[in-house]
Amino acid sequence: MKISVNENYGLTLEEVYTNILLVTRDGEEFDICMRDTGFEFKYNGVWYEAKNGEFKKLDMDKPNIPIDAVDLEVFHITDKHTAFIGYKISNGNFHFVEVPYNPRKNISKSKLKNE
Repeated sequence: MKISVNENYGLTLEEVYTNILLVTRDGEEFDICMRDTGFEFKYNGVWYEAKNGEFKKLDMDKPNIPIDAVDLEVFHITDKHTAFIGYKISNGNFHFVEVPYNPRKNISKSKLKNE
């Protein structure tokens, strides 16, 4: 991530490929990150994509992991039944995607073998 100050004394952030979370004192959240082209952001628990002058709601039941993704790794599991998966793409950039997560509680190894 590159951070600089612009001529109006505001912050400029470049190459922000991990999420930045803004939180109001009332607890309202706005989560944003960059992609190779465009941005992804979450407001009021819903993820959106802004790219090429358009913006749309993302279907988080079908996460957008590209076919050239390598080195997939689960980085964080939230208490809201979502997980963050990190991956690298062919140009070497690292990205994260939030996916639904349904935890299995108290399942023994023998029960898993019978499924």
